[in-house]
Formats: sequence, structure tokens, C-alpha cells
Amino acid sequence: MTRGGHQPRRERRGGGAPVRGRPRLHRPRAARRASRGGPGRRHREVPAHAELVEAALAAGKHVYCEWPLARTTEEAAGLTEAAHSAGVHHVIGLQARYAPAVAYARDLVAEGRLGRVTSATVYAARGKGARGRIPGWAAYTLERDNGAGTLEAAGGHTLDALQYMLGGISELSAGLSVQHPVCTVAETGEVVEATSPDHLVLAATLGNGAVVSAHIHDAGIADARTRLDIAGTEGDMALVSTGAAGPAGIQIGELRLLGTAPDGTYQQLPVPDRYRWADGIDPAAEGFNVAQMYRRLAQDLRPGSDGTPTSGAAPASDRVPGFDAGLRLHQLLDTIRLSAATGTRRPTG
Repeated sequence: MTRGGHQPRRERRGGGAPVRGRPRLHRPRAARRASRGGPGRRHREVPAHAELVEAALAAGKHVYCEWPLARTTEEAAGLTEAAHSAGVHHVIGLQARYAPAVAYARDLVAEGRLGRVTSATVYAARGKGARGRIPGWAAYTLERDNGAGTLEAAGGHTLDALQYMLGGISELSAGLSVQHPVCTVAETGEVVEATSPDHLVLAATLGNGAVVSAHIHDAGIADARTRLDIAGTEGDMALVSTGAAGPAGIQIGELRLLGTAPDGTYQQLPVPDRYRWADGIDPAAEGFNVAQMYRRLAQDLRPGSDGTPTSGAAPASDRVPGFDAGLRLHQLLDTIRLSAATGTRRPTG
């Protein structure tokens, strides 16, 4: 199986902890070259996704590609079509779905714990670019044409988790802005111009009529984190990032789940053990959600064999998201860009 993608090295180390039954992932030589050395090599990673994935599909390999799937929706559509034609397993790395708190919250919503969901409020601040400094590996994300900026990475992962729990967005109004037009590369002192938006504000409606308000941005200095509040006719819930990985985004690190207590205040909701099926890695580790996803992928590739979880079980109705899910998310981001550019409310269909 071939893997391609763009993550900081510290996340790769966290995601690489042994997980029993996980399929072995082989990175093509071009991907290994792209990830070695300094920022000058790593900046090609997302723009190289299409070439790397196409080569793997042509060779008949199963492919796991980290989000974003490609620089553009057009590239993502081509890769999705090629993956179907190849008849192989294709997986997009939307690992926030496999955070135990996200999976449990999704089930509680589906079971009617909140009654009818009426609204969701999202605040997500990453620490990347705080005080105008950025690590070398991330410098390429400041260029809009590379397709790996705040909208694509933080926005994509956060909105995918929202829709996974509550259903799809049907229409939206959005604003995008560059609030930090220059950054300094921490390792070299090089000054880099930013053309990719670092702030997203969103007002949306879900398919069930619930309303969504979201503010997603980079360069958070104090208490960079993610908080997602869900309100219903019978109760409320909140997912809150916790621990050292909180500033990295909803898809990385551990989330705490809060729910309405009998007195109307919030209380912590313990997540049952059945939502943790990755062995050999601390749930607070940055790569835990990736390990959860690998474990589920092992089940898909080898059902009933040693890929079967030993502690708890992944929901039988869920599959690891394929390139089709990545393409739909790319299309949602295109709608956000169009709304921001035209100042109009847009349907997502």
C-alpha cells in the first residue's frame, strides 16, 4: 500500500507507533525524497499528491493519501475517477472521524440524546504562525496555489468532523481573509509573503435546518484550541480539544466531550472503551486518530483476520473514507471560496 501526504514530522512520529493488524504502508521513492531535508523539499508535498497517487494507482496499489487529496478540486476529481477505475482501496486521511469523542458524539446525536439538533458553533484556532513566525516545514502552506493553507487543512478537517456528526451543509455564506500577510521562517529568518487566507468565517445551514456558525483561523497565541458546541431541543454537547496537541487542530490529539447535566450545567461524558480500538499508542498522542484509522483500514483489507480489533470494535456501518469523501470536501471548500469572492450565499449541491 502506498502512502502520500503532508504532515509535520512530529505527527508522523506519533502516527507511526505500532498498531497490531495495521497494513504495512510503503512510500514511493519520490515521496521519500520529498520528505527529506529542509523546507525546500517538503514544500512540494501537496502539489505532488496527484503525481504520486496516479503512479500508485497505475501500479495497482491500494492508496492512502493524507488530506488534502490534491491542490485543486479538478485534480481531486481526476484521482477519484482513476481510483475507481483501478479497482483498489483508496483512502483519504480525514482522521478526525476516528477521534473517540467525535465517534461517540455522532452516535449520541443519532440516538436522539439532544433531541432535534438546532445549531452548532465552531471555534478553531491553530497555533501555526503565532507572533508572525512559522516553522520551515509549514512555509509552503502560506502560498494559496499550494492548496494546503488554513482553509484546506484546518477548515477541511474541522468541517468534515462537523458534517460527520451532524450531516451535510446545504448552503452557506463565507468570508476569507489574510490577516497576517508576512511570516518569518523560524529556522532561517526568511520573510515569506502569505497569499493563502488565514481566517475563515462561516454561516451555514445543515440539511436538517440546523444553523452553523464557525470561525477558523491560524496564528492563535493564547489558548489555541478547537471547541465545537452542539445545541438541541433536549440538551447540549461540546467537544473541546485538550492537552499539548490542542493547538494543532481537531484531527490531532485528544478531545473532551461535555454534555448537559440534570441541573443544566455541562458535565464530562466519559467515552466508552469501545470507541478506542487502536492498540499500542496513548490516546493523547498526536497520531492516535491516525492509528485508529489504520486499524479500521486493516479491517477493510483483511476482514475477520488479525485486523479485527481486540478491544472494542469499530462501528460496523462505517468504512474508512475514500477519495469520494475527499472530493466532496474539496467541492465544499470551492463553494466557500465562491461565496467569499462574490459576497453571496451559495447552495452546496
